[in-house]
Amino acid sequence: MAAWMKGGPGPLLRKLAVEGAGGDVTLTADELARLVEEFQGEPLPETLRIAVTQHLRGRRVRRQGAPRKRQINRELVEFVMLPSAYAEALEDAKVKVTRLRDGGMKRGRYDDTQKRPTASSIACTLVRKRLPTFKDQSDRSIFNLVSKARKLIAESDDDSSAPPPDGGD
Repeated sequence: MAAWMKGGPGPLLRKLAVEGAGGDVTLTADELARLVEEFQGEPLPETLRIAVTQHLRGRRVRRQGAPRKRQINRELVEFVMLPSAYAEALEDAKVKVTRLRDGGMKRGRYDDTQKRPTASSIACTLVRKRLPTFKDQSDRSIFNLVSKARKLIAESDDDSSAPPPDGGD
């Protein structure tokens, strides 16, 4: 039981086995050294031996940056919903900009177009409020994600609308 507690070799061995099955082991050099020390006087497991030899030869490539996280279903659904949510938010934003322009003229505000928010920036703010997956994204990121989602949806529509191949009548 102590091997599976925090600081024991169990979690590292599990990580080694799971990642070794996928082909690339992302254990740090310190974690590899801890595991090698655990197996003093015993033969090393195959995946650990491969990881250590690749590391010593400088052939072990570790992924750079933050680890990839798995997308949950809500994130996938919100990604598919993004183009229509942005279009709806843009319509609402255009109404709001018109209201700001008209109301500002009466009070002397928003006459300068530099001070008036754009419809696209208001739409991005609305998208962030309506779809929590995108709350930390910048306006530019939201624009890029909308384009990416539209492209993926168009590609999937093209694939599904293609006529089935002829049966060879």
